Amino acid sequence: MLCGELGLEVKRSGDSRKAQFKELERYCTYSKVGHSIIIDKVYEQPLEKPKRKGNNTVYSELIQLLILDMLAQNKKGNMSISKGMLIKSVSLVNHNYRYCFENRKSLAKYANTDAEIVKDFYDSSNSTFKKAIEQALNKLVEKRLIMYDTITKVCEKGKFRPRRASPDEKKLVMLSEKQVLDELGYREISHVRVSRHWNEFKRRSQALINKCSNIKYYFIAYDITANDKYIENECEKLIGFLLKEMDRNEYKDKLNKTACSKLLVNAEGRHKTAFLGFKENNFRINDNYINDVKKLIDLLINNDAENIAGQIEQIKTQDDLSFDIELSLPSGL
Repeated sequence: MLCGELGLEVKRSGDSRKAQFKELERYCTYSKVGHSIIIDKVYEQPLEKPKRKGNNTVYSELIQLLILDMLAQNKKGNMSISKGMLIKSVSLVNHNYRYCFENRKSLAKYANTDAEIVKDFYDSSNSTFKKAIEQALNKLVEKRLIMYDTITKVCEKGKFRPRRASPDEKKLVMLSEKQVLDELGYREISHVRVSRHWNEFKRRSQALINKCSNIKYYFIAYDITANDKYIENECEKLIGFLLKEMDRNEYKDKLNKTACSKLLVNAEGRHKTAFLGFKENNFRINDNYINDVKKLIDLLINNDAENIAGQIEQIKTQDDLSFDIELSLPSGL
């Protein structure tokens, strides 16, 4: 009857009905008595609709802003950048993140944590950051501020600047990597990326590519075309002014703190759901799981972290030396 008086569609499902009552609160105060709804007071002007400004919204807007700022600084109308470089450039991660990914075993020793937890941390953070970056890019596409494609780029031996890979070069990369995947017994590259064979996979794949081409290395990049005419206006809408160096660092620091908080909340969620009985992730049940994730956030994400490349390299060198000594000993010792 109330919906009929107000000319509203009747919502019968739980969430839709709750949302309709929430909307009604913008126009009046009311109380429920049995099946009756008593209207106590009607506002002369409807209250402003509350804006949803959750953590995800703030997260996305900061990434959008910093991507637009990079494009505005670039002044070329186009930018090709790898995912790893992009998440570092907007300060989602710090200087240790990529180097320690290549040396996860040594990182686990340095952080005094299990290798499984290090693997779990990188799996979840890589997934979170990829999703966040692509959501921000897609939002900018919706606003018609950018268009982007995912492309393969190669750098030739003796040359500094990478270029877009040709179809033949992409086929060569696929053939080489598929051959090594099969030899190592993996079906998907995501599986070997988080395994102990990752460095071997890269070395053997690159050797095959080098044997058949002049390619020094290749990588996947976002190729972004900017709508230059409107980018500065959008920056002004988001923050009221164009970014100067001090402001830029402030927003990067804000995004970095949000990333640290988000990764910890995600880890706490994984810790709780681990008790539901998923045996393959039983290490998440351990009491030290959250503390270990905090340590990894401080080392790999937090902008204030010291550079630990030297310490990680020292552990790696010691491990390699121990391995060589072990192999050189007679089998009876």
